[in-house]
Amino acid sequence: MSKIIKIIAIIFVPIIAILVLGIIFVNTWSNKQTYNPNSQVNQALRDQAAGTQRKNSVGTIAGDAQDYRAKNGKYPTNETVNSSTFQSEYNLAAPFTQDPHGTTPVIGISPSKNTYSYSPTASDGSMCNNVDKTCLKFKVVAIMNNGSQYSLTESQ
Repeated sequence: MSKIIKIIAIIFVPIIAILVLGIIFVNTWSNKQTYNPNSQVNQALRDQAAGTQRKNSVGTIAGDAQDYRAKNGKYPTNETVNSSTFQSEYNLAAPFTQDPHGTTPVIGISPSKNTYSYSPTASDGSMCNNVDKTCLKFKVVAIMNNGSQYSLTESQ
């Protein structure tokens, strides 16, 4: 009888030990792999991605305004930049017109959080409309997550 107990012990004890270790490993590993969208690391990555998208959008809007000037001899008005005709011709659409945390794809006239702004001006810095005053300068701005402004300016 003791021989049978020894054989059972030799066979089943290692199997039970492996099963217990396997359960411990799976529980430990799965706890470490849990995704937490509110973690500081994930928030930092989202902030960095939003900042990159804002900088890319500011560059795209500025580049399209420069292309417009090369074709028309003046920079577009804010109204023109927001028109479907301009956006179609220059392939300017979301995500380039909508801030990553914004709710509408509209490019504002003055800088504000969660909205891009495009502000064209006449040579003296006053408002322009390309009728009475030609738009010869512009500034494109995005407000970054830390509250600083990222901008590009251009003048003829």
